[in-house]
Amino acid sequence: MEITKFMKVFSVEMRIKFLAHFYTCKCKDHTVTDLVAKFGTSQANISKHLLLMEDLGILSYTCEKKVKYYWLNEDFKKEWEHLIKPIISNEKLKEFYCCCSQSTNI
Repeated sequence: MEITKFMKVFSVEMRIKFLAHFYTCKCKDHTVTDLVAKFGTSQANISKHLLLMEDLGILSYTCEKKVKYYWLNEDFKKEWEHLIKPIISNEKLKEFYCCCSQSTNI
């Protein structure tokens, strides 16, 4: 992914929140329903952002009985970690960290 595409994708606040959530996640098992509850927005809004991030290779997923479980693509994480860490270290984003990693330092 080019830097301009990275910047464009994460110019949307919801996707920055997703980035903070998925970057800090160790359990790798979040569904759209889980994310609706966590982020307090509609299923359609969550799905729209997930689909874009999935299409760009930012998120990976597995399916079980028509339910998708999402996590941050490891290759994306390794390539862009030097930019991701400073962004998600912002105090305002800590409320969006995954609950499976509450004791984890970024």
